[in-house]
Amino acid sequence: MKIVAIVQARIGSSRLNAKVLKPLGGTTVIEFLVSRLKKSSLIDEIIIATSNEDRDDQIESLFQQKDVQVFRGSEHDVLDRYFSAAEQASADIIVRVTGDCPLVDPSLVDDCINKIKNSDLDYVSNCNCVEHPLPDGFDVEVFTMKSFKLVKKMSITKAFKEHVTFGYFQTGLFKIDN
Repeated sequence: MKIVAIVQARIGSSRLNAKVLKPLGGTTVIEFLVSRLKKSSLIDEIIIATSNEDRDDQIESLFQQKDVQVFRGSEHDVLDRYFSAAEQASADIIVRVTGDCPLVDPSLVDDCINKIKNSDLDYVSNCNCVEHPLPDGFDVEVFTMKSFKLVKKMSITKAFKEHVTFGYFQTGLFKIDN
């Protein structure tokens, strides 16, 4: 069973342009995030999923000399970018993290992965908790490739394509937990 962490990142943010390349702890936000993901004991591969836009060449260049793959796809169809990256990596379980969540805790990531592995759940997250919500920056979502294939097939609206896991909540078809 292959577990792949896919980090969505791009330069063109309307709220804070190039935020993933901002300095953090002697490195960049995205490099800091990747270093934390590498501390997971269950992740087999980490992929940075960025866009095909020229401005995102900076992200690809940053990881060319590191042990992290970069996948390039549509800037606006983020779901397709994620799906294609997961498919190319032959992922069975996908760990979704956004490039602006540098405080991801590797032990929480592993807890979410284990919950998926040891159940019949399709989706697990630590960021949609109602009772004990975590602050922004710790967000992680974990889901199976099997369920993600169905989400991809159902995703025909702009909202589904822009928000990768929107389909898990809007359809009522999936077993989800926090």
